[in-house]
Amino acid sequence: MNNPMALLEQGFQNHQAGDLKKAEDFYRQALAMDPGNSDGLNLLSIIVNESGNTTEAIELLEKAVRVNPGNADFFNNLGQLYKNAGRFPDALKAYGLALKARPDYANAHSNLGNALSVTGDTEGAIKHYREALRIDPNNVPAQYNLATTLSGRGDHAAAIESFRGVLALAPDSPEALNNLAFSLLEQGAI
Repeated sequence: MNNPMALLEQGFQNHQAGDLKKAEDFYRQALAMDPGNSDGLNLLSIIVNESGNTTEAIELLEKAVRVNPGNADFFNNLGQLYKNAGRFPDALKAYGLALKARPDYANAHSNLGNALSVTGDTEGAIKHYREALRIDPNNVPAQYNLATTLSGRGDHAAAIESFRGVLALAPDSPEALNNLAFSLLEQGAI
């Protein structure tokens, strides 16, 4: 097969089927023919990260964003890799670039909120969780993270409302039920 796009498609089909080794082989073949294919770089980064090679995954995505600097998904994915590697300043920058490319990207707002929360910027985290929810009111992770952040800073009244929002979207969430009960106890409601 001499067509990089056909090889990427074959890789993607194997990836979806759960055959990561075959998918990786097809992605690498495609990139050998077209080393600057940003989609191939992104897909291969997902595979190598799932295989535990975060360093190579980061390198692949860094190359993808150099090739395609306007792709918000690539920057969001890169932010996730940086965050998971403990590279929070890089993660914050990557999420910011994702939002520069697509300001209405709810998941990037939520992910930026998570990184800000870990770095101690609670107010910034809350702002981005709320923006994610403004864009996508059904974003369960953003709603849950907003609730836990509010609870963590002692704003249990707002946390109760937010945990109830999580349960409206995901009624079987044991974490949300447990944290709702905690906030209710802290408020003296039960």
